[in-house]
Amino acid sequence: FARGRIHSTEYFSVTSTTSIDSVFAWFYYGLMAFDAARNQPTEKENYLRIGEESLSNMRKWATHSTWNYQNKLYLLEAEYYYTQDMKIEAKSKYELAIQSSKFHRFGHEEGLCFYLYSSFCSALGDISLARHHLMNARRCYERWGLNQFRTNSPVVMK
Repeated sequence: FARGRIHSTEYFSVTSTTSIDSVFAWFYYGLMAFDAARNQPTEKENYLRIGEESLSNMRKWATHSTWNYQNKLYLLEAEYYYTQDMKIEAKSKYELAIQSSKFHRFGHEEGLCFYLYSSFCSALGDISLARHHLMNARRCYERWGLNQFRTNSPVVMK
């Protein structure tokens, strides 16, 4: 998962004519912001604000199209709760994100949900469960057509 510098949201704006590209940009921008908030403590508040803005936008879009955005909303909520150290809530939202992705037939996003859930489990020290979710991510990506799954995850797949 990409880690980079996220400084402002000036390039993204939410309007009634928001394009699908902007929705996806906000989605991935939010995921990166929550990751950065966990991994760059000196900038946590700035990244958290960006992630929360992304989450707020996704909540709006999910009211207009549950089919397309519910799973993304659940995953952003999971990452938010993970960032806030709310483990029970995060676990619940990861599981809902996986279920919603599967139900709505977004195999690649189901893989992403499993991948991020794996990272969450690894951070909690549950390496067995992390490995299990990482293997599920791999299966999702392979079903989607990705033949070579590579990861920089600290969890080793066997």
